[in-house]
Amino acid sequence: MPQVNIILPAYNAEKFIGAALDSLLNQTFEDFEIFVINDASLDNTAAICQAYADSDPRIRLIHNPGNKGVTKTLNRGLELATAPLVARMDADDIAMPNRLERQVAYMRENPDVGVVSSWIRPTTSEGKIYTHFGNTPSDDDYLDWAFLFKNPIAHPAVMFRTELVRSVGGYGQEETLVEDYELWSKLHQKTKMHIIPEQLLIYHIHAQSVSNRNTIRQSLAATRVAKFNIENFLGQPVDFNATAVIHYAGLSFQTAYKQADILAAINLLEALYAKFTTERSLKPETLAYVHGDLHELLQPILLSLPLNERLSILRGNRFVKTVLDRKALLASVYDWKKTGRALLGKKAKLVIPEPNFQLINGAGSPPKGVSNNSGQSVRALLSGVS
Repeated sequence: MPQVNIILPAYNAEKFIGAALDSLLNQTFEDFEIFVINDASLDNTAAICQAYADSDPRIRLIHNPGNKGVTKTLNRGLELATAPLVARMDADDIAMPNRLERQVAYMRENPDVGVVSSWIRPTTSEGKIYTHFGNTPSDDDYLDWAFLFKNPIAHPAVMFRTELVRSVGGYGQEETLVEDYELWSKLHQKTKMHIIPEQLLIYHIHAQSVSNRNTIRQSLAATRVAKFNIENFLGQPVDFNATAVIHYAGLSFQTAYKQADILAAINLLEALYAKFTTERSLKPETLAYVHGDLHELLQPILLSLPLNERLSILRGNRFVKTVLDRKALLASVYDWKKTGRALLGKKAKLVIPEPNFQLINGAGSPPKGVSNNSGQSVRALLSGVS
């Protein structure tokens, strides 16, 4: 029995899969088995993986009978796992040579931790590195805060305890595109999580990635999970629209939501901040991270309001004046970036339209690719966790 099973779904990954497998086969920790699950690829992915499997017995090539999608593919890998630990990676990413060694050592030293991830190094096909993205603070209090409205755990860099994840039903049954955020939200109620503050994975960003191709659909599902997490924390129902405004602000998108929804989002952030900072004795650096998140969220939210309403809030709202420093307050007065883009002849950032909110009540026609019961399924998955 290996110590680690690595689940690696692969679909039309002929350009990347060789480099991904090479990075795993050259790990300093060698006691592992890789489940490469070919999800009915239409290119040479299967042939490339078969050549690797023929040359190294640690690779086990599995073929799905038809394209099943990432969630069902991950669950199949979880069913096959025999090792006490499971590591995840995508077919277009590269693991640093010491990734498994560092994560296995951490899990052995911290038996109360069920999930460990790491920082990542996001890189484009042209080799551009996004140094500002992928380095989530590893402080445990900060993770509790971040889970309220976003997913702070890098899925391709994660390692978790096999039986723990099986105990909460794995990744769920629907292709929501936020299968990881759903899973972490379930596990967050049962176990500790940690992020190793080292870049142990090169994360490949390209135009054909799932996130880039499905921004609106993925964000709608993520908003439902965030709403569930916020309601659990506050102990009361919260407005879906307000939660969506916050989620899109985290993506730096201004939205087409109504002014009442935008004001409700500000009030919701204030309620979260008040409860979180009152109930915990936060380290100064953790509080600085929380304030940094609020800077990033409040600026696009405020800029979605008419100028007179924006100025009124900046002058009179104690919460906003508390968490925004002078530079952030000035940046929130006027949309300088929009003006700069206009002067340079560049297009404005995407404005996310309001989704079909009849979907929330199970009525009407959902956006393409989103099922009518997707919100209820997320709630059913999460509410069953004690």
